[in-house]
Amino acid sequence: MAGKNFTADRIPAQAVYNPATGISEVVQGSAALGANVNLDQLDTTNDAISAYVKASPVVAPLTASGQVLSGAGSIAGFYVNSTTAGTVRIANNTVAGSGYLGGVITPNIGWNDFPAEVTVGCYVTITGTIDVSFLGRLGATK
Repeated sequence: MAGKNFTADRIPAQAVYNPATGISEVVQGSAALGANVNLDQLDTTNDAISAYVKASPVVAPLTASGQVLSGAGSIAGFYVNSTTAGTVRIANNTVAGSGYLGGVITPNIGWNDFPAEVTVGCYVTITGTIDVSFLGRLGATK
């Protein structure tokens, strides 16, 4: 799998994900990159190499109570297309009943910010009449 090129002390290096181990490894120099990187020279106070797994985007349209995320991830908010006294209640769970993130919301039509990290999943309980779409990410969030 191709790696992500980056620069350490202005010297090219490459981070490569190894699917067999599930770990990203830093490749110290290659002919293709044209230089070696000595990771022992990194300043542990001011230098860092970080890797994050990309999260899968999720758009979940709902008109009745239902699951938005089946596992850990995040939500950015939701867009209300139409409503007649509709309410939503968002839970850090894959089913209704517990883990609620705040109280019942009576949202406005349009975009509604609701940034939240969830560790279990995301379930939305709906009452009244509402057509709403949630925007979130399943998986790692950084």
